[in-house]
Amino acid sequence: MLAIILFSSIVYAQPDNAILNWYPSSYIHRFVNSCFDSLEVNQVPSVCRGMVLYASCCACVLDKLRHSLTWEEIEKTGFSEEMQSIIEATLPFCVSQELIRIKQ
Repeated sequence: MLAIILFSSIVYAQPDNAILNWYPSSYIHRFVNSCFDSLEVNQVPSVCRGMVLYASCCACVLDKLRHSLTWEEIEKTGFSEEMQSIIEATLPFCVSQELIRIKQ
């Protein structure tokens, strides 16, 4: 049983084995809600239509941000060009991951 748990964590780990930076839960909640609202209003991307899928796409983008920016950097700069670039670059990846998950 232990081998299965260890194997599972290896399979689902981030490719770079990086640890996600800590963000306060209130920020995570606001980010996902804002992202969700934005996707819903713009109806982009079409694969993420629907409550659960929107939230999944937004959570995926947030995870990518947490790999790239520390909470201290976000507090210092707020919503920066770097943050926008990360969001724009990772949203298509997150959509493709949702497509794969849906097809399984």
